[in-house]
Amino acid sequence: MAERSPATRRTLWLVLSLVFAFLYIPIAVLVALSFNQGGLPTVWSGFSLKWYASLVGNAAILSAALNTLIVALVSTAIATLLGTLLAIGVEIRRQYGSGLEALIFAPMIIPDIVLAIALLSFFSLLDFTLGLHTIILAHVVFNLAFVCSVVRARLKSFDWSIVEGLRRSRRLRAHHLQAGDIAGHPAGGRRRCAARLHAFGRRVHHRLLHIRRRPRLDHAADADLFDDPLRHHPGDKRIGDHRHGGQHHRANPVAAAQPRGDRPMSEPRTLLAIDKVSKNFGRVTAVDRISLDIRENEFFALLGPSGCGKTTLLRMLAGFETPNDGRILLDGHDIARTPPNKRPVNLMFQSYALFPHMSVRANVSYGLEMERLPAKEIRSRVDAILATTELIPFADRKPEQLSGGQKQRVALARALVKRPRLLLLDEPLGALDRKLRGAMQLELKRLQHEVGITFVIVTHDQEESLVMADRMAVLRDGKLLQCDTPHAVYEHPADRFVADFIGVMNFVPGKATADGVKAADGTRIVGTVPSPLASGAAAVASVRPERIRLFPSPETANRIAGTVEALAYHGLDLQLHVRTALSPKPFLVRVTADAADRRPVSSGDAVELGWDAADVRIFAD
Repeated sequence: MAERSPATRRTLWLVLSLVFAFLYIPIAVLVALSFNQGGLPTVWSGFSLKWYASLVGNAAILSAALNTLIVALVSTAIATLLGTLLAIGVEIRRQYGSGLEALIFAPMIIPDIVLAIALLSFFSLLDFTLGLHTIILAHVVFNLAFVCSVVRARLKSFDWSIVEGLRRSRRLRAHHLQAGDIAGHPAGGRRRCAARLHAFGRRVHHRLLHIRRRPRLDHAADADLFDDPLRHHPGDKRIGDHRHGGQHHRANPVAAAQPRGDRPMSEPRTLLAIDKVSKNFGRVTAVDRISLDIRENEFFALLGPSGCGKTTLLRMLAGFETPNDGRILLDGHDIARTPPNKRPVNLMFQSYALFPHMSVRANVSYGLEMERLPAKEIRSRVDAILATTELIPFADRKPEQLSGGQKQRVALARALVKRPRLLLLDEPLGALDRKLRGAMQLELKRLQHEVGITFVIVTHDQEESLVMADRMAVLRDGKLLQCDTPHAVYEHPADRFVADFIGVMNFVPGKATADGVKAADGTRIVGTVPSPLASGAAAVASVRPERIRLFPSPETANRIAGTVEALAYHGLDLQLHVRTALSPKPFLVRVTADAADRRPVSSGDAVELGWDAADVRIFAD
């Protein structure tokens, strides 16, 4: 529940006091004056029971009082019965709750005079004689909404696993009776059925009398239900299945999403399979037949420029968009058309979307409270995730009292406490400054390793992907260009776009030869030519700035002379812009601060550059 400030509480008390005075002080004055002869300056001067004596002797007034009592008692009894049944019905069938609530609570919104005229017109249409029964019916309509609201408030703390246990008991009894136990073997079948029903009787007794707020199968009478296929609801695919007994073999509330111990960690298992997924918006193809496999407990990055389709793909994984074609398989089940609330997937937005009026603890526990989990379990899981994200000292603070990194950790804790199979992160570090973003990159990686949940992050920051991701996919114009480890993508890019997009690359256009590329000025760049590239075809040789050396040794495979145009000092290294005859653009060279100190250079100096053949990547141009 949201915490109120002292000023807010004082204001509420003042408003309530004024409302109480407005409603009840006039009534108190009238009651006091009823014992007075009237016209006197003080209430109790001239005390008299004359008015009450006149009421006792008035038959009309006594009849009206009796009718009022009958209407009150009967309408209250009927409204209590119907309101309780309606409240239970709304809670059991919550997916239809919005329509029922609009109908039930209409009398609380519609002005009394409007409702009274509507009821009068309704009775007239049905030719009802206006009398005691119609007055009772009208009062039932007025009272129904209030009774239903009170009962629903009380049902918030009710353990619905009891109802679910009784339902499963009934279903499984029918299942066993239809299995031929009695029909095929009259004597033995009856005994087996009686034993099963007795076990269920003990279980229901245990749930009703011994369980308060712990919906777990932790009693001897429940031992035969751990492997019962009717125990798990097919619509609830969240890990832990906390609504129907939980994962009894897992004790750590934070590590509940970790892989099973009977599977070797050296054998990565595919958790999410994206199979030829496409998404069109009119004539625009945002995602074009993309296929990807994301492994269990993997930190996976979707990388690409703006408009490449990475956010659209993420929204399809979350359920906010439906693919036009293809499948999205989570643990082998196609969830492409499953609603977002039915998926074991959480999405963490870039804006964090924290509730400003709630504390950190209330923000983190909100999703669990909406699932009506027991208070003890909520407290345990929230404490565990706050400890993991190092937020316990800030548990009682509001979001406005937190730094950017702390807010980011609160949003992450709120997503992780639900124990999703898959956590989607949409530019989670985009709002942070550079230094904090670097620290949070390592923090996210640490948390992902500790909780053992698969992370899928969408970003356009290449450095962010290289630091955090186990594997990364590079997208362009809705197509998948390359999917591999950060090291493989950086050192062995699939094409020129990937080479240029990931990190910084120097390009030398020319013609392909048997051993490399011949530049426009006739210089040969030695490197390994890919097999599909024919000799004489347009090609481009590329080399990373950190692979280029100043003043190389004579045996270096590739050497070229140039002139330093500009220098940029970055602390750890020195970047040189060197003009050469190989390319219209200056070469970018990165040398360490130590090397720059040993042989300093300045703008205008003539230098020689060199790099090995193994550092050259050649692509079709």
